[in-house]
Amino acid sequence: MHSETTCRREEFVLAVGPASLLVGGLEVPALGVGGAVPGPVLRPEEGSHVVVKVVATDGRLETVLETRRALPGTYLYRAPAPSEPGAPIAAPYGLLVVTPRDPGHWPPVDAELFLVLDELTPAHGRAAGAAGGVALVNGGSDWRAAVAAGEVVRLHLANAAHSRAFRLRLPGARLKLVGTGAGRVEREGLVDEVFLVPGDRAVVDALFERAGEHRLEHRLPGRSLPLAAFAVGPSGGGSAARSAFEDLRADPSLAGYRERLAAELERPPDATVATSDVSAARPRRLSAAGPLPKLRLLDPPTAGRPRQRLVSLEGGRLLVVSRDGVPVRSLAWADALLLRAGEVVDGLVEATEGDVVAIRCRELETPQSHGTAVLHVGSRGRARVLRADETAVPHGDEPDDPKDRRPHDAG
Repeated sequence: MHSETTCRREEFVLAVGPASLLVGGLEVPALGVGGAVPGPVLRPEEGSHVVVKVVATDGRLETVLETRRALPGTYLYRAPAPSEPGAPIAAPYGLLVVTPRDPGHWPPVDAELFLVLDELTPAHGRAAGAAGGVALVNGGSDWRAAVAAGEVVRLHLANAAHSRAFRLRLPGARLKLVGTGAGRVEREGLVDEVFLVPGDRAVVDALFERAGEHRLEHRLPGRSLPLAAFAVGPSGGGSAARSAFEDLRADPSLAGYRERLAAELERPPDATVATSDVSAARPRRLSAAGPLPKLRLLDPPTAGRPRQRLVSLEGGRLLVVSRDGVPVRSLAWADALLLRAGEVVDGLVEATEGDVVAIRCRELETPQSHGTAVLHVGSRGRARVLRADETAVPHGDEPDDPKDRRPHDAG
């Protein structure tokens, strides 16, 4: 947890209102933020107390995201919007990108682009004149950007869809994964594709080495779905970013976790959340053996068709250390992850907003099938899983301020 010191407050006030999507060359009415889909990119500084408020369509002012100490990363903010039949397509979201204090936190780049992925449901797709569901990038079915050959472009990628996971490829460009939405990766690495579950984000540096058109694709079994296009023009000459692209840097803060990984793998979990009872987890009191509670997420085998689960954390983040007992190759903080049928995931929880972390779990294909457990990280090194309807109050302490329970990421 983070020390309580005075920090700068940055408040953003936005409005939900009419916007449009561009589907197959046709404008489709929608609800966006600030008149656009996605809404404006917000750029607070690391360590700030960040508050994002929106004026809803009924005139009410609501806080949709608040973090008392912003951590470097890329986050989604999402505003409430009506979704009744006949209403415009609701897409009231945008990106909040926290600028790190250290100018060397991220590798150098020549430019930055922000891409928010979403999809229209088959019903909305047919209403827009399409055959079924339509994948969108920045509110359009054929989003385009211009870059120069030899440039390194940072892509802030976010999945705002409710039930579609994206497996992204960019043939013709070299991709270097430098961070997740919740922080840096243990070691930067060249990748062929990037996998994003709903609510997930990634920070990827793309090197475009030759001129021409390169298309961002969503890889499906046996085929690829084009999402966006990059028109790569003639080279503008070499740059410091191009020279540094081959340097695969390590995050020193995660190196310490790697050194103690063997011990973390050996010790039992402090709390276990099973998808079968996450909606009504019985209160349990467990002993935490380290400074960060070890959480086990598991999906018990069930009869019928296997279902993948989406797990998201609010008020905290998870450092996954193993899947089915196998240590991960690269450590990275996450606040959204996929739990495959029958899988067991172990990770270390960091509470970033007070001492309460909400753990939400649902079927990937069914956004309504969700349940919530609350992990209370006690100041005395204890961890406890509470029912969704039970108040988390530290023993011997006063109840925490409700504002301290705001999610770390509203996506």
